Amino acid sequence: MFLILLAMRPAGAVYRWCQRWLPSNILVRRVCTRRGLRWGVPLALLGLVYFTAGVGCVGAVQLGGSPWWYVGTVVFWWTALKLVGHGLYAAVMLPIVRAQESLAVGRAIRAENRLAQAEGSARQIWTRARRRQLVYEVRDEVLAEDRAFV
Repeated sequence: MFLILLAMRPAGAVYRWCQRWLPSNILVRRVCTRRGLRWGVPLALLGLVYFTAGVGCVGAVQLGGSPWWYVGTVVFWWTALKLVGHGLYAAVMLPIVRAQESLAVGRAIRAENRLAQAEGSARQIWTRARRRQLVYEVRDEVLAEDRAFV
C-alpha cells in the first residue's frame, strides 16, 4: 500500500506536466470552454491530420524503417482519437448551449415585460440590437458562473 502511495506523487506530477505543456491537451482544455466550443470541427479535422501522420509512421516501418516508428504511431493515433472525440463533443454541445442561451434570453425578455406591465408602463419594443445586447449580457452571466466553478 505504501509503495502505491509513493508512486502516486510522481504520476500526478507527470499528469500535471502533460496537461500544462502538451499542445493537444492545451487545445482540448481550451475547446471545453464556452468560448471554445465553436472550434470543435477544426479540432476534429486536426485530429484527422494526426491520424494521417500515424499512418505515415506505419508506412515508414513497412518500408524498412526502425520499429521505433510504432511509438510515433501510437502517440499520433492517441492524439487523433482525443482531438476527434473532443471536437465532435464540442460540435454537438455548441447548438445545445446556444439553445440554452436563447431560452435564457426569452426568459429575461418576458421578465422585463412582466416588470414593465406591473409598473404600468408601456410594453417595450425589442429591436434586434437590444436583443443582441441581452444575448451578450446572458453569455457574460453564464461565463461568470463557469469561472466561479473553476
